[in-house]
Amino acid sequence: MAEVVQNQDVGGAERDSYGQLMYHVRNMFQTFHRRLSAGNSFSFELHHLDALELPARLSGKVFDRIEVCCPQAKASHVFAERELTAKVSNITDGCHLGIGKTLQMASCLLRSQTHNKHATLITLFLNAVVEMQSLQPRTGAETKQDLARLSKFLKLHAAMGSPNSPEMVHIMGAMSLVQDGEKYFKKCVSRRWGHYSLARLMLALTLAPPRYMELEEFAKMMLLSGVSMKAQNTVVAPWPLKLQKKAPSPEAKREFDLLDMSEHNGFERYVEWTTK
Repeated sequence: MAEVVQNQDVGGAERDSYGQLMYHVRNMFQTFHRRLSAGNSFSFELHHLDALELPARLSGKVFDRIEVCCPQAKASHVFAERELTAKVSNITDGCHLGIGKTLQMASCLLRSQTHNKHATLITLFLNAVVEMQSLQPRTGAETKQDLARLSKFLKLHAAMGSPNSPEMVHIMGAMSLVQDGEKYFKKCVSRRWGHYSLARLMLALTLAPPRYMELEEFAKMMLLSGVSMKAQNTVVAPWPLKLQKKAPSPEAKREFDLLDMSEHNGFERYVEWTTK
């Protein structure tokens, strides 16, 4: 957020973050209102339904961007003069629809590369890394490394009290902010074990750590749905809530504190797809 609002002029209160945010949001609304007043054609449609019903409900319509990453469970699509955008929730997580059904649902709504080479499907995985860690807990050595990284931001004491003490709860909650989520995401396992054979599971569990993309058959799902994963994201950073500043430094401490006070865990992973 600091980078977004740092150029907002709020007079003499240079450290007024909430004031900067207020001006930033107000400017965004004013810019949007000017676009509406300029004579451009806009239309909004909100649908509260199962996302799997969207292809039938939106039959014949295609979109330049589909965002399967909104915080709300409702589905909506916005019609603009030049760009059509569709939005639904984080249904790509294994505890919801999963990547297979999501790609098959969204791929038929995504505009083809022939008509728009920038047409993009954006998916958000909120639970993938956490599910992976529940399958294969971190070792003592890894936890020691986490604490060493965390000590650059928080004061850790040799005797930190019981596991249920406020201090320990805070430390355990902040641990994810300093962990490497990418290795877990690329090799994460869904909780939905029922559709995996025992042999396939045993093979996956012998890997360190198990591989999500193999178990969920990403390659097969892409082939069936006619989309491909972008090698590099072009709309949203893969890990937008990952700590970026180098610690120890005042900037890194402020970045950590802001994320630590939020409801995020740093494991939010965005993946972008395009039609083949």
